[in-house]
Amino acid sequence: MSFKHGSGSEISPPHQCQPPSSVSGPSSRRRHRSPRARSSPPTPSCSRPASPRTPPSSRTSPGTSPPRPRAPPPPPPPPPPSARCSSSARAAHTAHPFNALICSLTHAGDPSAAFRAFALLLVASGAGARPDGYTLPAALKACARLGGGLREGRQAHAVAEKAGFLGRVPVQNALVTFYGACGQYGDARKVFDEMAERDVVSWTALLSAFTRGSMFMEALGVLAEMDVTPNEGTLASALVACGRMGTARAGKAVHGWYFRREKELSLIVGNALLDMYVKCEKLDLARRVFDMLLARDIVSWTVMISGLVQCKRPSEALEVFNAMQISGVKPDKAVLSTVLSACASLGALESGRWVHEYIERKGIEWDVHVGTSVVDMYV
Repeated sequence: MSFKHGSGSEISPPHQCQPPSSVSGPSSRRRHRSPRARSSPPTPSCSRPASPRTPPSSRTSPGTSPPRPRAPPPPPPPPPPSARCSSSARAAHTAHPFNALICSLTHAGDPSAAFRAFALLLVASGAGARPDGYTLPAALKACARLGGGLREGRQAHAVAEKAGFLGRVPVQNALVTFYGACGQYGDARKVFDEMAERDVVSWTALLSAFTRGSMFMEALGVLAEMDVTPNEGTLASALVACGRMGTARAGKAVHGWYFRREKELSLIVGNALLDMYVKCEKLDLARRVFDMLLARDIVSWTVMISGLVQCKRPSEALEVFNAMQISGVKPDKAVLSTVLSACASLGALESGRWVHEYIERKGIEWDVHVGTSVVDMYV
């Protein structure tokens, strides 16, 4: 409902009009409210309640996407397995966790950390964890792989003697292997001679140590002294000594002894026989052994091809290389370099180009031998 003023204009009802700020008096002051106290009555709405006000820093201008919430920081990385194992082993009261840690670190290619675990066991021995008969062989194996770990190995030797483990065959075998790996062949022989009981591992450890040290006569002497049946490792080390000495007669004796007891030629002994006959320049016998192998690896093919090239039989070397391609064994740099030399000797430029393209196609990195063989082949 509206009212008209004398001038004819409509005015709002009294309860809807706002008093002018210039009106004074008690009644006007009662009706006048400060802007801070004024509030409009709530109006019903079907929309959801408004979200809390965002701080000014998070307000975005129209047309821009709101910032993504920050992801929580990533958790700290877990400690490495060796650290976790070290902490658990440190809290143990037996040597079993330490033994497992030493073996795992040595197997993983970290013999230095393995010996530190052994030293940690010695520190923890006051809490009840003491080295046992399995700890010392594992620690000595780590020292043998340490490379220059003679001082550490001698410490382990002293611990074994103090703990009363020197009479145990596994500990003594580990000592022979350790001293042989460090080039201390006199110490290896001394430990071996002091053994009251020896097994095939003992004999093989000493024979392999002498072979590694180019003491081939001593190695064959150990083979002649053996009072136990040799295993494949023993025969392989003895055949390496025969090949290095160029004594095909001794190698044939080992060959005959093996075939009188075994019906099939194993890969380990077969590769050793193959290498021995090649070094003794008995290529026909080497080829017979190669043909008898039921399985051939990269070592078998490499030795056979290299031997044929060295003995001036390059055409046969290419035949063996073709057979290698058919077998599915991938050649390495040594094989490719040898085959390129065979191609250069025969003047087989087409075959040499194929090998060159194979090297480029497979992305094989060149080294001095491959590069020299390629140049010689084209020259």
